Amino acid sequence: MMGEKEKEVRQDSIRLLNWLGKLGVKVSKDKLQFVQRKVKYLGHLLEGGTRKLDPERVKGILELQPPKNKTDVRRMLGLLGYCRLWIDQFAKLVRFLNQKLVGDGEITWGQDDEQRWEEVKKTLIGAPVLALPNLQQPFHLYVTISSQTAVGVLAQKRGCRYQPVAYLSRTLEPVVRAWPTCIQVVAAAAELVVESRKLTFGGALIVHSPHQISTVLTGAASTWMTDGRLTHYETVLRTSPDITLGTDRNLNPAEFLIGERKEWEPDEHDCLGTIQLMAKVREDLSETPLTMGERWYIDGSSYVKEGKRKSGYAVVKEDGEVIESGALPANWSAQKSEIMALTRALELARGLEVTIWTDSRYAWGVVHTFGRTWRDRGFIKANGKQIEHMALLERLLDALTGPEKVAVVHIPAHTRGTTPEEAGNRWADLRAKEAAKGVPNEITIQQCTLRVPILTTADTENLTFTSQEIEYITREEWEKKDAVSWPNALRYWSSNTVSSLVTWS
Repeated sequence: MMGEKEKEVRQDSIRLLNWLGKLGVKVSKDKLQFVQRKVKYLGHLLEGGTRKLDPERVKGILELQPPKNKTDVRRMLGLLGYCRLWIDQFAKLVRFLNQKLVGDGEITWGQDDEQRWEEVKKTLIGAPVLALPNLQQPFHLYVTISSQTAVGVLAQKRGCRYQPVAYLSRTLEPVVRAWPTCIQVVAAAAELVVESRKLTFGGALIVHSPHQISTVLTGAASTWMTDGRLTHYETVLRTSPDITLGTDRNLNPAEFLIGERKEWEPDEHDCLGTIQLMAKVREDLSETPLTMGERWYIDGSSYVKEGKRKSGYAVVKEDGEVIESGALPANWSAQKSEIMALTRALELARGLEVTIWTDSRYAWGVVHTFGRTWRDRGFIKANGKQIEHMALLERLLDALTGPEKVAVVHIPAHTRGTTPEEAGNRWADLRAKEAAKGVPNEITIQQCTLRVPILTTADTENLTFTSQEIEYITREEWEKKDAVSWPNALRYWSSNTVSSLVTWS
């Protein structure tokens, strides 16, 4: 029950209590806070349009003993969760506690943990006073990212000052952390808008960021995220009538706490240009042909003939002259063969100026868009699993730094035009199919597969195998599992059989 005049609040409170009494509801006299300027509510102290943490709640957290098991850690996180709105970068501060809940086994509590816990307690002691939300006034959400964390301050203007209503923070997902900063802020804004709605109740919300969120959503975001994720972000940030997206290059939440909000200045940050630059493995990598240097065409092929799959690659010139070609293991897909073709072209062009044409959108996308991101994230997909043929992709990215100058240009596949580029692409396709008929070349795949010496009698004397394992160890079964033999008595295994091989060992 709230009001501006004591007399009115008293009368309204009495009417409410009488009404509750008629309904048979009992009111605890000990808990009753009747017509006071300062009241305790859900562990918070409310006074004069503000709220702050109850000192008794803070004291209870400060007296917690070091956790001995995961139950104690969850208890600590639960108590701290009630205070998260008062703690700047809460998600970042308690990350070390969340990490202790990952995996099995007992937890450990060392000196580093004790120091971090002291930092949390120090932050609690100095927790600021927050303003109560005023649903009649617009809310301002200031968003940025810090140490893999979405950080924001929800504030409202009181007179000439901006007062904080809540501190918001969320740990970014592993996939999001590998994006360019400008796109990470889009995810951060969406996460914090969802959190802030618990306090704004549909009130007008203005989102401020040093990045051009709306421009990124319509321009570059679709290249980096799935359709489902993009739709979610657009729904949260662009289709809600109560949300306005703004750009503020002078973002500094501390300025809003002390009321020294600077005037808005034109944004000089080019998000789209920055995203394009951050996506490249090398800054001078071009999507358009170079005016000088070599002009090469590459292609990878994988097809089935007479029930057997054949794979190969080729690097050629415009007139069809083969620079290098070769067969690949039969289980290699067309995508993997294309990656090998581009990798070998870059390795052969070390120290040269070269323009390489490819009709593979996948290979083109790896070097221009996804490759650096995948490597930064450890070649881990959104579901936590490893990207296929990781070793080959890493080899491609390393080879990209070899040429003096390089351009990787995409050209449509299977065209019948008469331009030199279209003719060169047809030659590459033809040479790759011809090469697929041969025997895999040791040089091209030795860095991408596992080499295992054939076991001799002496090697196996002390080993014990089941009948099924003995059957798999025979030469016939190894060859059925895509092993490839060379005269030097080494077998080169495809990635599909590595896990089985380790099991046998």
